[in-house]
Amino acid sequence: MSNLKDSYPVVIIGGGPVGLISSILLSLQGIPHMLFERYSGTSIHPKAVGINQRTSEILRKIGVEDEVRRQAAPPEMSGRTAWYTSLGKSGLGKGWAGREIASRYAWGAGPQYAPNFEKASPARYFLLPQIRLEPILKRRAEELNPEGIWFGYDVVGVEEKNDHVILAVQKQKCEGQGLKFEATWVIGADGGRGLANKMGMRWNGESDVIDMVSAHIRAPISKYHPDRSIFISWFVNPEMGGSINTGYLYHLGPYPIQQDTEEWCFACAFLPHERGRTFGKKEMRERMKDVLKLEGLDEETEILSLSTWHVNAKVVERYRSNGGRVFFVGDAAHRIPPWGALGMNSGAQDADNLVWKLALAIKRADKNWNGLLD
Repeated sequence: MSNLKDSYPVVIIGGGPVGLISSILLSLQGIPHMLFERYSGTSIHPKAVGINQRTSEILRKIGVEDEVRRQAAPPEMSGRTAWYTSLGKSGLGKGWAGREIASRYAWGAGPQYAPNFEKASPARYFLLPQIRLEPILKRRAEELNPEGIWFGYDVVGVEEKNDHVILAVQKQKCEGQGLKFEATWVIGADGGRGLANKMGMRWNGESDVIDMVSAHIRAPISKYHPDRSIFISWFVNPEMGGSINTGYLYHLGPYPIQQDTEEWCFACAFLPHERGRTFGKKEMRERMKDVLKLEGLDEETEILSLSTWHVNAKVVERYRSNGGRVFFVGDAAHRIPPWGALGMNSGAQDADNLVWKLALAIKRADKNWNGLLD
């Protein structure tokens, strides 16, 4: 690979939802840019799922809200959450098995919430997993910037100068010198890959609060579930502890749900005796069997992917590098516990807040916009 050098007003590092939304917003502002994502394709694990009203407004602005609505969980399956002891009674001789403990409306649904949500915004709360959202965003980003969205390219070096940034880019699985690009500004949307750390930024907050594991599965759970209006099912097993320890389950589509194609995510915390051990597909099947207690489900279950991760609650000291040319958005700037669905949503809103300011600084470069960019 030759050592070509191109210059752009903006380079985006990271092609997840936040990076792709940043790219679309820049294109709509008429700002030339490049996006580099180290992986060759979009996410293979569900990850984020809740899209709140403010983010839905951004999706409307960038032209993808209708497609998100078509693929998202339908309202009749996305407005309630519930707590159960288990879904079945397999292997138990105790009277508390298979019971619903409580249920409630959530995500702007029901008489308690819907009127206030409708007053707040014409956009609605969507439930769509990241594995289905990212391809929608990638298609839109490539539509608007067909030559500038590079998946399978890793940014391996970032050198901040007084008035620009030099980026070293390497194609995955390709040896050689790589490419160099120059940017006036850089948007760091690389998630937890550590750009802020490499730029010498400090973090405030707590790391590794809880060790978690989640499984993306294909299984006909809908035929066992007592209530199709429930989106997230939380489980409380006295032998395991609270609902995060025991586990929780939510459906992923594709919609409408069909028993031969339906997908789900099951997630749980490592129990004390499991910490430090390998948690593979075998262990996940055992946990799901212990929690759900559905006889025969194991034989009908295919584990599509498995991910272990840490719950963090921390924020970078500044969203702008010490040299002033690199901005951090999304998980590159803040790591938020997943409950409440504020991670991806806050990242999308970071991008929306930053891009118009960058566009102004680029289009009106005769003025000093440091105060606005800070």
